[in-house]
Amino acid sequence: MGKATNHPATTASNMPLSEDDFDVIVFKILSYAYACVRGDVLPYHEKAYEIAGCNFTYFKAATLSMLNDGFINEECITQTGATYLRDDNNMAKVKSFLGGAWDSVVDDAVQATRCIKRNKCVPSGEKR
Repeated sequence: MGKATNHPATTASNMPLSEDDFDVIVFKILSYAYACVRGDVLPYHEKAYEIAGCNFTYFKAATLSMLNDGFINEECITQTGATYLRDDNNMAKVKSFLGGAWDSVVDDAVQATRCIKRNKCVPSGEKR
């Protein structure tokens, strides 16, 4: 058995999470993609890479894995991905690990995506 840890979130193997864990990167990408869809804007690949906070090879491995698992498609999150994000125990642990500030990061990323996609900033809730 491993040594007890004071870290609030652990992976399935009870190892402490870190910012560059695969599950953390997957959670960040999926939560951004889900927030984009809910905000009526298609996710922007470069913005997803930015908020994932990892190197490009790691980002590509995570996105290809999610694509192969049916969590995302060429444009956005799928129902399978949304369900995984909502119901998976590891995703819940990652959400706890990242804390409440993560919601603000995602909201800002969606607003930035809205600006990028439209070439201007449009206040949230305003019609196109």
